[in-house]
Amino acid sequence: MTIRYLKETEDYGFLDDEVPYRDGDPESIWKHCLNAIDLSLSRRSERGLPLILGGDWNDGMNAVGTGGHGESVWVAQFLCAILPDIVYLARRRGEEDVAARYEEARRALADAVNTHAGAPMEDGTSGPYAMTARPLATRSASMGRYSSTPRYGP
Repeated sequence: MTIRYLKETEDYGFLDDEVPYRDGDPESIWKHCLNAIDLSLSRRSERGLPLILGGDWNDGMNAVGTGGHGESVWVAQFLCAILPDIVYLARRRGEEDVAARYEEARRALADAVNTHAGAPMEDGTSGPYAMTARPLATRSASMGRYSSTPRYGP
């Protein structure tokens, strides 16, 4: 929602607004976003896919990750979709270290999805759930905005 809000309003100062955590001190919306992403990235399986854990939104999948073993291809794809926008924002804010970290995380996630979630098809290409390491978002120079365009295959 934060990215969508920024694309609609271009109110980048919004990221510096401070909001308290439910059980802690206030921090900028930007830091809230980074902390949420970092938490997801820190909880990955041996294969590099994000862990589902417990409390999944899909009740049928709720118990899959309670033992710390359930993997979520959807969360990996979601992270791959948002990370290019976060990289753009980090660079806009002069935080090159954050941008570089998230570019590498996106590459690793895309590789994990391609390796472990996309079954090879008869022609040797990846199946429908595979993603490439190419960015999912491309910048429209005339609009100064990003549009998500999934790109599958090599």
